[in-house]
Amino acid sequence: DVATTLNNIGRVYYMRGEYDTALRLYLEALQIRRSILGHDHLDVGATIYNTGQTYHQLGLFKEAMQHYEEFLHIARKRLGNKHRDVAIMLKCMAQVHHELKEFDEAQSIYEEALSICRDTLGEKNPEIASILNKLGNLLYEKGDLDAAIEIYKHGLKVERAILDPFHPNIVVTLTNIGQIHKRK
Repeated sequence: DVATTLNNIGRVYYMRGEYDTALRLYLEALQIRRSILGHDHLDVGATIYNTGQTYHQLGLFKEAMQHYEEFLHIARKRLGNKHRDVAIMLKCMAQVHHELKEFDEAQSIYEEALSICRDTLGEKNPEIASILNKLGNLLYEKGDLDAAIEIYKHGLKVERAILDPFHPNIVVTLTNIGQIHKRK
């Protein structure tokens, strides 16, 4: 259908870094999907999520959060509180708070996302490693180096269990750990 095509083309522009074009396409797809499917359909939610991501990339944090919160509401209603998509959305919301230097709020939301991921995906999953890395970054920025290094080490353990030994994420995590040791 037209809305799906617009959404998919928007994704291509998003992946190419052409966020203004992606946003225009997502907003058009969202308008069509809402008029046909209503406001709480999962396909509407997917386009809301894509729109939120695009606003986030453009640095429009208020608009991003509005879309993230709307998607979170749909996801919880349709998928339940303990679902991978709920955890991913919480991670996105935490990232916005993190970027705004709202560290306590970001940390709380990262921890909620981590808990849901552990419950739904298990400990050895790329999403777990991603959230642990972001949480480690936050703790580092807060100056809590001891907590940051423990989180990074846990993330490294997950990464080593699921990734190739020379994967760039492992290198980044090792570099982060090294930076802490250098600062101490």
